[in-house]
Amino acid sequence: MAEPFRIAFIGVDHPHGSGWRESISLIYEEAILVAFVKGFDGAIASLEEKYALLPRFNSVTELLLWGQFDGAVVCLPNCETTDVVIQLAQAGKAVLVEKPCASSASNWLPAMNAIRANKVAFQAGYMWRYDEGAQRLKSMVLEGRFGKLISLQMNWYTSDITRRGPDHYLFDPKISGGGFFNWLA
Repeated sequence: MAEPFRIAFIGVDHPHGSGWRESISLIYEEAILVAFVKGFDGAIASLEEKYALLPRFNSVTELLLWGQFDGAVVCLPNCETTDVVIQLAQAGKAVLVEKPCASSASNWLPAMNAIRANKVAFQAGYMWRYDEGAQRLKSMVLEGRFGKLISLQMNWYTSDITRRGPDHYLFDPKISGGGFFNWLA
């Protein structure tokens, strides 16, 4: 059996960080977390105890100097993501980025160009297709459980501003651009 794909996790306390770490832990034969870069204000409050002994770095530059990883999950504010992805792509590392990646397509373009120029694997992180519930629904449709489908409507509702607080970086236009509202477009 091949060695698992080694993943560095950049942006520990991102609102979706724990979900990504949980998902990766479920495929431990194929992929494992090997290092962390804190991100944000240097916080690691949401980091699970099982990762306590893994290396932690204060910057992507330090992580790249260490180099013992194959790819990275990037969970950073929009204003930081493009530069980090460029660094990773130039180092030949595969990249999975939590949405929305940047505050605009033009801000994301340099990262996209680096990904293409360096021919690294890339995935944007809005991947409901891998969700257990979504997979179950797909199986049920393929099994014909609903009969012949002629129309389908699904809705996903996000939380309101008070859940994170109006001071959260997602609502700061200097950090996030349209921020969290980009996800709703």
